[in-house]
Amino acid sequence: MLPRIGLSCERMWSIMYDLMVIGGGPGGYHAAIYGAQQGLKTALIEKNRLGGVCLQEGCIPTKSLVHSAEVLRTCREASTFGIDVGSCTVNWDKVQLRKQSVVKQLTKGLEQLVPAQGVEVIKGEALLKDVSGPAKEVQVKLSDGGQSAANIIIAAGSVPAVPPIPGIDLPGVIGSREALEIPTVPERLLVVGGGVIGLEFACIFSAFGSQVTVVEFLPRLLASMDGEIAKRMEAELKRSRIKIHTASRVTEINRLPEGSLSAVIARGESREAIDADNILLATGRRPNVEGLGITQTGIEVSGKGIKVNNRLETSQPGVYAIGDVTGNYLLAHVASAQGMAAVDNILGQTREMDYSAVPSVVFTHPEAAGVGLTEEEAKAKGIPYKATKFMLGSNSRALTMGANRGMVKLITAVPDHRIIGAHILGPNAGELIHELVPAINTSATAEDIAHTIHAHPTLSEAVMETAHGVLGKFIHALG
Repeated sequence: MLPRIGLSCERMWSIMYDLMVIGGGPGGYHAAIYGAQQGLKTALIEKNRLGGVCLQEGCIPTKSLVHSAEVLRTCREASTFGIDVGSCTVNWDKVQLRKQSVVKQLTKGLEQLVPAQGVEVIKGEALLKDVSGPAKEVQVKLSDGGQSAANIIIAAGSVPAVPPIPGIDLPGVIGSREALEIPTVPERLLVVGGGVIGLEFACIFSAFGSQVTVVEFLPRLLASMDGEIAKRMEAELKRSRIKIHTASRVTEINRLPEGSLSAVIARGESREAIDADNILLATGRRPNVEGLGITQTGIEVSGKGIKVNNRLETSQPGVYAIGDVTGNYLLAHVASAQGMAAVDNILGQTREMDYSAVPSVVFTHPEAAGVGLTEEEAKAKGIPYKATKFMLGSNSRALTMGANRGMVKLITAVPDHRIIGAHILGPNAGELIHELVPAINTSATAEDIAHTIHAHPTLSEAVMETAHGVLGKFIHALG
């Protein structure tokens, strides 16, 4: 345990912790639990429910809706597999109740787990005071006064980035949180933003019957993913009757006389009005740095977020920042890994973060996932590489599932066939990608994957087949 530093009893900072974590999202609660397990007297400050945006209004509730939408698709396509189920109808109230039940169960479990691991949970809003000395002082609104700690981890997360569009405050213009609670499925939905959040909601509401239009400012969807995967994803979305407008922007939103909305879409010099019952803003998120008192602490903040080094240290010794608040890799699993790394550094282990193998998943229909370098990144870095693809139409398991529209793509270094990137479009892409995360972490080669026995018939054989393709030895074993 770290040495405690005595404080004058005349000061309000009466409680001393080895570690204080600000924010109870995935990064925050992982850091707090891990710190307590390592023997640190740990406090976790959270103004709302534990789990943060991810559990309360992000990853988890959206995935509940994603699965309900998938069940609906399966029901509608049942006759293709020889199953007659009659008509498939949506009970939106029950869909919402199931989502709420999942969130409630996970929240309850988390609220039991964190204290059970020795973490003191403090309900309130943290305000950083003096963090320059050995005792970092934090005032907590809604609680009884102030707290102090030898080390602080800021895990305050992010908030939606709202673009300056005239009419954006009109009723019916919603964010992702409101979309999760929407009382009825809109007949027409316009999604502003063709990134991960926008496309997941586009697929959810399209499955439930909405006429969905997506408007993306950039020339293509999913700008952070491999270009070929993004291009094929756009084609799949259009097959699902989702309309796509890339290289376009919403210039204004107006309310029509009958109460619906109309958005003016600009593409170059052309203008088009698109009517909708709801307009969903999915234009990304920004670090939540306001209201923490950071400006008077000497902690450096850039346009992206709180500045940290590879050990997650801020410009103030003993103060760390992790997750979305840093503006890098706005992913729950990255925040969790950063939280544990920050604790290791507090304990003196000098652990640096390695972001070379961060998996990302888009829970659309079909799913998309990637890890490592995209083909565009390998080209931009001047790395000699080979891009090898295997289409799921040649995978027996995909054919039996009726989900054979997709691909596996490997980016390998030349000439040693070392795997430096992997990208998947198709069923269970989010699970399949994890065979390739450790491959990149360990500098594995295509030979290592190709010579690993994969069970038959499985989707994972497509990964093995792609590796064989890198070696010029496609097998296409369908039987």
